[in-house]
Amino acid sequence: MHSISMMSGTCPFLKQVLLYYCSVYPTKKMVAINGSSTNNPCSMDYHQCPVYLEFIKQSKEKTKSEKKRRE
Repeated sequence: MHSISMMSGTCPFLKQVLLYYCSVYPTKKMVAINGSSTNNPCSMDYHQCPVYLEFIKQSKEKTKSEKKRRE
């Protein structure tokens, strides 16, 4: 007897999950969504995230250097 997954050709261990990823992190680090925002480190207190803080710092520095170039 064959299971449905064997008949369809997909691996029975292949699962689909909804994920978030940080677009400024050097590599795409996936953060699983399990329906609870309290388990998502990026949704509640992102102002403390070192990646977020570094991105903001670099953005401000870039803006300052662009303003100086235009002067």
